[in-house]
Amino acid sequence: MSFTIQHENAPGKLWNIFYDFTQTPRPSKSEEKIREYILNLAKDAGFETRTDKIGNIVVSLPAQNSKSTKKVVIQNHIDMVTDAIPGKKIDFKNDPITAYVDGDWLRAEGTTLGADNGIGCAAALALMFDKEMSRPEIDLLFTIDEETGLTGALELDPELTNGDMILNLDTEEWGSLYVGCAGGVDYDFEKEFSQEEDTNAKCYKLSIEGLAGGHSGVDIHRYRENSAKVLINLLNELSEITDLKIHEFRSGKAHNIIPRDAYAFISLKDEGKVRELIEKRVKIWKSYFSEEDQGFKVSLDECDSFTSFLKAEDQKNFLDFMTYFPHGVHSMIRETVDSDKDPLVSVSNNCAVTILKNGKFYLRSSLRFFNRSEAQEVEMKFSKLAKTFEMKINKNSEYPSWNPNFQSNLIGVAKNLYKEMYGEVAHVKAIHAGLECGILLDRFKGKAEAISFGPTIVDAHSPDERVHIPSVTSFWQFFTKFLEIL
Repeated sequence: MSFTIQHENAPGKLWNIFYDFTQTPRPSKSEEKIREYILNLAKDAGFETRTDKIGNIVVSLPAQNSKSTKKVVIQNHIDMVTDAIPGKKIDFKNDPITAYVDGDWLRAEGTTLGADNGIGCAAALALMFDKEMSRPEIDLLFTIDEETGLTGALELDPELTNGDMILNLDTEEWGSLYVGCAGGVDYDFEKEFSQEEDTNAKCYKLSIEGLAGGHSGVDIHRYRENSAKVLINLLNELSEITDLKIHEFRSGKAHNIIPRDAYAFISLKDEGKVRELIEKRVKIWKSYFSEEDQGFKVSLDECDSFTSFLKAEDQKNFLDFMTYFPHGVHSMIRETVDSDKDPLVSVSNNCAVTILKNGKFYLRSSLRFFNRSEAQEVEMKFSKLAKTFEMKINKNSEYPSWNPNFQSNLIGVAKNLYKEMYGEVAHVKAIHAGLECGILLDRFKGKAEAISFGPTIVDAHSPDERVHIPSVTSFWQFFTKFLEIL
């Protein structure tokens, strides 16, 4: 192993398997290598495997030292979000993740770690090697392409697996038991803007880097800045004081990441005045950006010249569309079920990926909701914006919310066990991020109950992602004991 976990009672097999996950490339839609690893690991351990047409995997574990007649489906997704700090050279389809221990945390060097959902996968697979524990009949279900569209869950062959209960190991706050999640839908906007030539332009790269970003479901309520919106605001200001021309604009990596970095290739005049405005604007931002976003920087660097730029009217339309486009929390659920009274986001939208190149514009937006009808207010804004700016709009990748059942038998058993093991009351929650439980419950078309829990993972979907090592130990102990009493 390249990292050594020395925490007391650390589950060694879990960590060994997770190390293998860091060494096995598994970006969304390119999960061939990790699928091969899982199938070979199960085969070598002597367990039956099945797959479906889309690429999901089931590993069947017969009941062990148990008289339970229940069947449990333990579900995780095998893909990971791939993001890196600017300048980090990595090919996520071929290169391993370099992880290291930092006190009580495991981190990656300049990239996402993949603890989301690699730790859950490793815990499930580690069950194959515990010959002493008691457990009911189990299907380990590993779905593909969760992070970019929940493809595996949505396309799951219902004949592949079924069960009386679903344990999802994809939440990231130890001490919390999740019984509901938001649904979501992605929208794509496209348009081709007109361009004009300018062979005498002096060109620059204007960049914003180092915002906190994060998971668009878990972190959207933290009001972290969106680099696309920040850079657009700056470009609007620059257009008021100089002859600004935009050649290219980029921000964002994926639908479920709050954009951290953005850049634009532009031409401008009055460089001195522009730099003064940028310096002034940075000081203003520093006065109110959250503590998490204080590490950002803005740079203006001369670059190779470009000759094509948006025509003036289309540049105005681009800036106006991006200015008006909604991002962030739309509404909150005020009535909470948790004892700590944390508010829960009801509807949000992430302005996720923006690309303007050679006049061709593309934006992907991720809308999340608990109440599908409430999300229609945001969708109406999308429709009006698309019509006003003559954009092509497409809806895709919709998935249902998981309506919480706080009185289920399964949550009652889990709460009692948590209180018995730790002397504290577990938080029972719903999460604004998307989990696969709602989809799976619909696919099973039975009376299965579901619950989701996991260790503490912070800043998932960003290069600051880290997993709390002691919480993994507690998670493993609870997980295995929970299976014993089901």
